[in-house]
Amino acid sequence: MTRDHLPRFAQAVEAFGAMSLADHQQQADVPHGVAGAPNEAALLKLMERTGYGMIQENGQRKFGPAPGWQGPPPARGSEIFVGKIPRDCYEDELVPIFEKIGMIYEMRLMMDFSGTNRGYCFVMFTTKADAARAVRELNNYEIRKGRFIGVCLSVDNCRLFVGGIPKTKAKDEILQEMKKVTEGVVNVIVYPSATDKSKNRGFAFVEYESHRAAAMARRKLIPGRIHLWGHPIAVDWAEPEQDVDEDIMSKVRQSTVLHWLEPKTLPMYSREELFCICGTKLGVKVGSAPPPCSTPAVKMEISMQRSQQSLWSACLCGLCSNSVHWPVP
Repeated sequence: MTRDHLPRFAQAVEAFGAMSLADHQQQADVPHGVAGAPNEAALLKLMERTGYGMIQENGQRKFGPAPGWQGPPPARGSEIFVGKIPRDCYEDELVPIFEKIGMIYEMRLMMDFSGTNRGYCFVMFTTKADAARAVRELNNYEIRKGRFIGVCLSVDNCRLFVGGIPKTKAKDEILQEMKKVTEGVVNVIVYPSATDKSKNRGFAFVEYESHRAAAMARRKLIPGRIHLWGHPIAVDWAEPEQDVDEDIMSKVRQSTVLHWLEPKTLPMYSREELFCICGTKLGVKVGSAPPPCSTPAVKMEISMQRSQQSLWSACLCGLCSNSVHWPVP
């Protein structure tokens, strides 16, 4: 190489280095889970169009949250489960389908190490109404020729059942102990013994801040490696609370069922726990029993569906044996 060629060679090397640095920087800007994906270009185009972020962590690729969203996440009941997704179907195909229903807060697509999806995802809308509409309109939707997806409401269970708790332990002691061994604990629900109100019944329900926190706690506790106060414990999912469809309730005749609890039981329960124990979300208030009895009691108004034969309700909390059964006029 002659002396005259050296400047041009140096310029070429410098230009190549600059191009490599720019390519490296551009690649670094691509989120983990998107970089190197078989449809990377399509995913980047989707992100640019919607303004949503995307990242893969803990075996799931998250699309969202919605840009500009302020405040807490959408209310419980706003998320749907989507199954039977083709393994080579990704967000660039899924998002356009679901955004026709309403604004998407977040989509979580479960991913394999190979880069393909695991056949299901979760889509959270900004409202419960959009989630219900998605179930109605997109269940058995033909996403590809001969391929139909299944859509249903997601069970966002944040509660665990923990058995084997010493009966002498109070609620605050159980709460602090669960916070020591698991993360995200927000509350515990403890029932008093039917024979000795100073003791619990040997189990508790533990509330977590999210379904993920509850799932991680269950995974940690279920092998039996952790004991509470030296006692082995039994852990499983608690029965999830059932949300009543608002469209159905708007067409249902309203009735009132009264359960009366003795005043001595009241200090042991908070307003939230009374809701949980007796399964009503429509209101709990302290009042007076109707004449001729003047004993203060808790009046629980429960909205129930009207049957052709009768209405029936029973208190399952164990605090009382009251049940109501009467013909519908």
